[in-house]
Amino acid sequence: MRRTTLLVAVLLFLGVTLFAQLNPAFLGLLDASEQNLLYDRSHYTVSYNMDNAPLEYTDSAGNAQGVAKAYLDAISARTGITFSFEGSSRHVAAEEYLATQLSHDLLLSLNATTERQQYYAFTEPYLTVPIVLLAKSQVGYVGSFDELDGRRVAVIKDTAVSQWIKSDYPHVLVVDVLSPAEGLAMVQRGSAFAMAGNLMVLNHHLTSLGMTDNLKVVGITPYTNALSIAVRKDLAPLDAILNTALHLIDEEERIQLHRQTLPMWYRWAMPRQQLFIVSAVTFVLLILAVLWIITLTVQKKRRERTEIQLAQSEQRFRLLFEEGPVALLLLSYDKKVLATNTWWHMLFGYPKEELVDIGHWFNAAFTDEKIRTLIGERWQDISKAHEQGIDVGELSSFETTITCWDGSTRIVQIGSTLLSDSMLVTFFDLSEHKQILQEVSSLHRQAEHARTMVLSALEDQQISERSLQKSNAMLDAAINSMIDAVYILDTEGRFILSNQAFYE
Repeated sequence: MRRTTLLVAVLLFLGVTLFAQLNPAFLGLLDASEQNLLYDRSHYTVSYNMDNAPLEYTDSAGNAQGVAKAYLDAISARTGITFSFEGSSRHVAAEEYLATQLSHDLLLSLNATTERQQYYAFTEPYLTVPIVLLAKSQVGYVGSFDELDGRRVAVIKDTAVSQWIKSDYPHVLVVDVLSPAEGLAMVQRGSAFAMAGNLMVLNHHLTSLGMTDNLKVVGITPYTNALSIAVRKDLAPLDAILNTALHLIDEEERIQLHRQTLPMWYRWAMPRQQLFIVSAVTFVLLILAVLWIITLTVQKKRRERTEIQLAQSEQRFRLLFEEGPVALLLLSYDKKVLATNTWWHMLFGYPKEELVDIGHWFNAAFTDEKIRTLIGERWQDISKAHEQGIDVGELSSFETTITCWDGSTRIVQIGSTLLSDSMLVTFFDLSEHKQILQEVSSLHRQAEHARTMVLSALEDQQISERSLQKSNAMLDAAINSMIDAVYILDTEGRFILSNQAFYE
């Protein structure tokens, strides 16, 4: 008895564990055969297309995504049925593809064609999408395939759309391609006139590839993709179970599913040619930016060096201005004293307060009316030259007398140099120089007087010598004219003079 009770408890525990994930409310909607199928098996494998966005595709992490996956997730949430996904490619012949996929339980987003119904049972369509024609932007509206007689139309290989067009419109030149991207590229290059396909899929690739400026929808075909879930026939009645679950998804939830899986706005992508052009332009701009930065860096360093040199030059100027042995005054063109150096105050004695009003100092320093008039005329010429932007440079200097603060006067030579915003006035003190010149002039006059006296004495001496020579000559002539011998002796008995008769 105990063993029987224990066995029943274990079986009950295993049953609860196995069927706990199934939704009891949903099971109540099924018949006995459908319930038994789920009791026997509630997990199924799904084969999905990895390159059929946005219906079926794989994200960057390798997970199944898309509208079809969202519907299957909604079914799982209502029923408790679980699914595992395995990606595959449908770029093979239809018969080969269907035969290889029989190892999977379900296929997503397929049209229920006669050929496919040999292998699979199909649910009712959960999504209906029109088949459209895409062509270049300059192509007008295409109302029918009859207008495409003899034109090349790209279609995904071995799809229901390809079979329909080949069967119904044999005059259209169908070009089989392996992917939407390949077909759109052919249309853009002009290798195909148009591409026929699922509006949702083509619009997704058109936007993702950045072809919206070049391609557009030019017509709606008579075909429609009525997408269903394909169930392996040996798993019947799983298709009926899935239909029951699909009926539970109301219109509001379907809209929500579409919003979650179909973006209202796609991230803009750039065509390769345009991307190449933009990349090239960006590269050129980058090079120019680098060159510009290098130029700015060089100019910045050059400007810094210039600023350093300017600061050093200003420092030297201030040092020379303040400590220079020449009286200097810096005057603005609106007659304001900007600066004076130490030597200027030592020379003239005026305090800085007296220079606030330059007119008062001018009248006190220059007492001669003629000098004031001359300086006034020069100032007018300087002002006109500055207003007209004429570079006058250094003006000619002139000599004048300036009255100092203590009433004394100094003879100075005034010179001026025009700067960009001011005028530098120099005052050279000539007082000592003038005094030295006067002393030199006095000494020169004295020397000239002495020279005159010496020359006069020399002249008198020369006159005396000439008179003596004349007297001696007359004496010699008189003695030599005598007939008798004549001679003269000094006190020591030496001959001083004798005539010709004495020698004879």
